[in-house]
Amino acid sequence: MGGMSVRSTVAHATSLIDELTLLASRRGWQEELAAATVRLSDRGMPAAVVSIDVDEIEGPDPSATPAAVETVRLVARALAWVMGGEDFAARLEGGRFVVLVLEAAADDPRELRRRVQEALSSVGVTASIGISTAGPGEDLTAVSDRAQEAAHGKPRPSAETVGPRSPLAEAAQELLLLVGAGSTILTPRRS
Repeated sequence: MGGMSVRSTVAHATSLIDELTLLASRRGWQEELAAATVRLSDRGMPAAVVSIDVDEIEGPDPSATPAAVETVRLVARALAWVMGGEDFAARLEGGRFVVLVLEAAADDPRELRRRVQEALSSVGVTASIGISTAGPGEDLTAVSDRAQEAAHGKPRPSAETVGPRSPLAEAAQELLLLVGAGSTILTPRRS
């Protein structure tokens, strides 16, 4: 019986790590977001999530080609250069990465974007980058979702989503999705 407990503990621990990059896996990311939401709420710290979608990698499994495996490893190395002591990175699947950024770096999304782009460029990788900052006490899963939507090219008012979105912004987003990103929405003029 004791062996089963050790085996399940080892299985759980290995499910939290991505084999190719040694960053956290999707499951590790989800667990860290839940824990970090509580920590940040208690400490009142700023946070941001950076989502990176690597242009060169298509599909969820980059292990199909040696070049894709090398690209994934290069991205992990580049992210390590950008991260601070309490920051946390994961590879969700394929060429999709996320970083939870804490403290001062979370205060300036444009600077954060520049640093990530510079690090990726230094290893010869191009990617779409989305950044979302957390409002006070906000669930980091929602922040992560916004950053990923911004990186994956869904219509947004801007590439950077800063702070919690208002109900009006959410309604405008839904309308854009219904009518198409290239459409013009006409509104009546106020007299």
